[in-house]
Amino acid sequence: MSNASVAQPTSDGGPKIRLGIMMFLQYAVWGIWLPVLAIYLMATPDDGGLGFTGADVGWILGVAAASGALTAPFIAGQIADRFLNAEIALGLLLLAGGVINVGLAYVTDFLPFMLLSVAYSICYMPTIFPTLTPRSHASASGERSDGSFRARCSGSFISTPT
Repeated sequence: MSNASVAQPTSDGGPKIRLGIMMFLQYAVWGIWLPVLAIYLMATPDDGGLGFTGADVGWILGVAAASGALTAPFIAGQIADRFLNAEIALGLLLLAGGVINVGLAYVTDFLPFMLLSVAYSICYMPTIFPTLTPRSHASASGERSDGSFRARCSGSFISTPT
């Protein structure tokens, strides 16, 4: 038996570690950004916020979340699955969402902030499923996942300090 047929272990920790980091970062976005967003939006301009009312914040968070959740299947299912590889679609959507978030840093009025939040949500929500798919189907060695890996990684969303 030759050594060529024996798989050599990788020094980068393998796909489980890389996928774990990807999933942690995917859900840490919510745990870091959303809790402080409402505080920032409601704080007075003197305190470094935007001075929005509670109703404005509710509209921003509610409409953005609902629009992203409702449109994500159409974007991911119709565009990404038909025309792009999942990794490319994931990268493009996250890149577009990052650019939109940079734009949010410069907006101070309610309507533009809400529209950019909706656009960000439409870019971000379709990225959730592709980050879960690689690990939930099978690992690099071919064994089925029992879900514990995904539960450990998505637990980072819950445990991220605010």
